[in-house]
Amino acid sequence: MSFISKNPKFYSTKPEPFDRSTKVINPKGFDAELLGSTENLNVINGYNDWSFHVKDVCLCGSIMVFPEAYFLWRARKATDITIDSLKLISTIHPTPSYVLVGTGENQLMLPSEVVEHYSSLGITLESLSTPNACSTFNFLLQERRPVALAALTLDPDAYPLKTTPKPQL
Repeated sequence: MSFISKNPKFYSTKPEPFDRSTKVINPKGFDAELLGSTENLNVINGYNDWSFHVKDVCLCGSIMVFPEAYFLWRARKATDITIDSLKLISTIHPTPSYVLVGTGENQLMLPSEVVEHYSSLGITLESLSTPNACSTFNFLLQERRPVALAALTLDPDAYPLKTTPKPQL
């Protein structure tokens, strides 16, 4: 059993059943089945203050999500968003033409040099709060648009474990 993807009492974003002894702050979930099948696409199933559920896999920390791939992202705070930290966007194929950048709990402006650099490559960057970026990503993904998501966690200091957990046997 994989601790990251299968331990529902620790990582669940579903309201019930939920072990209240586990501290998951503000679990949120939403249904992305609005326009059609997303079976082969990486929809955001839910998130909380320190993790995201992408296609029912829990990813702890900030993420980059593309229609057919997803990655952990080293950026923790809005000040970590730079041309280099977003470099994966311009190297993956097919390159998305629209990138939603979730800046955490609140919407923050991206540095102008970052926006201008990616604009020169034909990539539009849009900053939103992370919750709005996740739901907008799901919607655009279902419309089959060339979109990507780079999302910071809501609270970079909220991760409850100080050490890497050992797998449960």
